[in-house]
Amino acid sequence: MIKAGRISICSISPGFHSRLSLSVWFVVSVCVLQNSKFRLLQRVDDMKSQMNWDQQALQAWLEESARKDEDAMIIEKYSRQDELKIKVVVLKLSHFVFVCYQR
Repeated sequence: MIKAGRISICSISPGFHSRLSLSVWFVVSVCVLQNSKFRLLQRVDDMKSQMNWDQQALQAWLEESARKDEDAMIIEKYSRQDELKIKVVVLKLSHFVFVCYQR
């Protein structure tokens, strides 16, 4: 039964509604899965970016730590040299004081 260019519901076979609803369900399911996939891929990309940032921050921290260690070693080296120079000066001063008291 056709009315004004439209198919009447009465003329559609009985299994058509179930096939139609199954098709709609399938399309909706595919859309939901695609959205879920998109969100998961977005989260993975966010995590990769965060890990990359964390890796860069760790690398920068390690480089800075190495520089600080080098600086500490250099300061320690110069401290020892200064202590030796001070000991030499103190020994010379002691020697001069001793010589002065001897005269």
